[in-house]
Amino acid sequence: MEEYIDDFLDKFRSDDRILELATFAEQYQLGFVKRDRFGPQDHRIKGFKIFSGKKGKRLRGIISNPEPSLPCSSRIYDYHYYGDGGTKKTTIIEIKSSDIVVPTFIIQPKGGIKRLKEMFFKDRSIIKDETFNEHYEIYSEDQEWVANTFDDNLLDLLLSKEKITIEGSRNYLLVYYKKKRIDMDKLIKEYEFALDVFDQLAGNQGQNFV
Repeated sequence: MEEYIDDFLDKFRSDDRILELATFAEQYQLGFVKRDRFGPQDHRIKGFKIFSGKKGKRLRGIISNPEPSLPCSSRIYDYHYYGDGGTKKTTIIEIKSSDIVVPTFIIQPKGGIKRLKEMFFKDRSIIKDETFNEHYEIYSEDQEWVANTFDDNLLDLLLSKEKITIEGSRNYLLVYYKKKRIDMDKLIKEYEFALDVFDQLAGNQGQNFV
């Protein structure tokens, strides 16, 4: 219900965040949609962890980049989830490309409970980089793909960020900081980082999942 109230109020109120995203899109001559429902989105992204939950969902301030020189299409948007604890807002960078075909995976920051557990029971990670394992964890059913794909270059790239989450499946990548919106002055750098991750995965395609 809250999402429908929000839809109605959007017709009458000014939203500074939407204005900032619209201005950004206009400055770089990108596509822009003020708001969209989650239902009509591509079914292939609906299984990602960030979109789990049965409460209302909306995409707001959707920037699209149909740059023909890039081997991918991308969108940047604020994802709103109207949960019981209030609206959770997360800026998502979404990349889609036929240049990658990856198994379902998620890279996420290692939480405090997991760190505490590992003080007594050390998990055996397929990633051998101790620094990476201290800060992040990777989940995927295809452990061989993880071992072959996440080389030193890719791990170093991931370690250049703090508390970032990356989800992938087939031709899609999602990059975000859970329950956080990316400030406008950092948006370009975060988008460039997402493209670098895409480039690394595409470059390792010969070792990738089929």
